[in-house]
Amino acid sequence: MQEQQSDKSFTTAVVLAAVFSLLGFHHFYVGRIGHGLFDLGMTAGALYLIVTGTSAESDAKVGLGFLVIALDYIHTVYFTYRLIIGTYRDGQGKLIKIG
Repeated sequence: MQEQQSDKSFTTAVVLAAVFSLLGFHHFYVGRIGHGLFDLGMTAGALYLIVTGTSAESDAKVGLGFLVIALDYIHTVYFTYRLIIGTYRDGQGKLIKIG
């Protein structure tokens, strides 16, 4: 039995993942709104920690902000990899594949 293929464009999803990776726009595009909000929230939270932790007393805040960015990046690479190899599903559970 063959699984249903998503009507979302593979190319568009990959380009969005590559260009706007940490913002999670690719998740919004494929209908995974919660996942997109999580990605966007991680990036916003990390940037907040970095910007507000610029004083000498707040080095831990800046470090935590960079840690969150690094974790978000690893998370994005993982899901982009899954997208490229054809195991990533859209918001309706359909596989996003080439063609």
